[in-house]
Amino acid sequence: IIVHKFDFSNEEVLAYYISFLKTLSLKLNKQTINFFFNEIKCDFPLYTEAIKFFHHSESMVRIAVRTLTLNTYKVGHTKMLEFICDKTATPYFSNLIWLIGKDAIELDDCVIQETDHFKFDKLKAAVADHLDHLHYLHDILTLKINVLNMILTDHMINRLLIPLYIYSLPDDLSNHERVHISKLVSLFLLAQHMLIMNHSPLVNAIVDVIFNENEIRTTAYQTTTNDETKDKHKYFAFYINDTLNEGMSNSAPSVLETVFMDEKTNCASVEKFETNNVASKKKSDFKLENTLIKTDDVQKESKTKEKLEELSESKKSEIIPASSITPGKEKLFLKNILSSLDCSHRDDGETFFALCLLYAIMTNSGTHNA
Repeated sequence: IIVHKFDFSNEEVLAYYISFLKTLSLKLNKQTINFFFNEIKCDFPLYTEAIKFFHHSESMVRIAVRTLTLNTYKVGHTKMLEFICDKTATPYFSNLIWLIGKDAIELDDCVIQETDHFKFDKLKAAVADHLDHLHYLHDILTLKINVLNMILTDHMINRLLIPLYIYSLPDDLSNHERVHISKLVSLFLLAQHMLIMNHSPLVNAIVDVIFNENEIRTTAYQTTTNDETKDKHKYFAFYINDTLNEGMSNSAPSVLETVFMDEKTNCASVEKFETNNVASKKKSDFKLENTLIKTDDVQKESKTKEKLEELSESKKSEIIPASSITPGKEKLFLKNILSSLDCSHRDDGETFFALCLLYAIMTNSGTHNA
């Protein structure tokens, strides 16, 4: 029944199907999981079929999918978790983070067009959807499944928080070659993350980038000059994995090592996890370049400057060391947040959300080790 090809264009059929899958997930435990997860074939249709609908237009369907995934993770079956982490976690979280980023851009559009009173209902709905996503991600992180948390945290930091939210804070970095949102929306979204999330590796990474700029993995979005690519919605649509429509049958091709330090126990947890390839260059308007910049060593800074002098002007714009984002201006992100506290020459919206962000950082239980 689970793998049968129903006509999901019929909303009633889809509603019954998703409700059926969610009901089955409520009965999952370490014994009943064996009825649905095939260890020999490494197949878990109850999970893989459900997550195909994670981005359905109907909110009740999306909620059912989230409930099912959480119920599945809670079981804690070792082989099942290995299957999820190896085969489905990376494409699923990649698409989920892409969706959150896309919604953030739509939210920004609603704010820009706030003079149109018809947009207020859409704005409220966009904020509600975004908060639902954050609470869902928080629920996953609180399950404390180490490998799953590492994959999700890496995607959130390097595909959403730094390239879209934090890099939208300084006005001089919000250029047309990089996807960005307004400073007002950026402050609001960062504040919501810090108010809801308390996963130490995640919140400490946000704080470290904002306050210290010690280590930044930049994500440069290179766009073409074609007029068709000027829509910023197309700018952010750099990552969609078709594996979701193929039942998650194939594993992601590349491997990335990530280390998160837990200062409480003074031990490092190193895990290898798989990450997706970006779409083919022929189908993509972007070239995604990741550069890890470390500025805690003076000698490394000097070497970086020497390399920058050798690079062409076009290459210089692709590499953004934390110490050379704007010469003579250290702690660029923090200074832009603090500058928002002055509401004498602007609307007080930025001031309010800047205060919310600073308050959330100070009171977040996950930042006690920062």
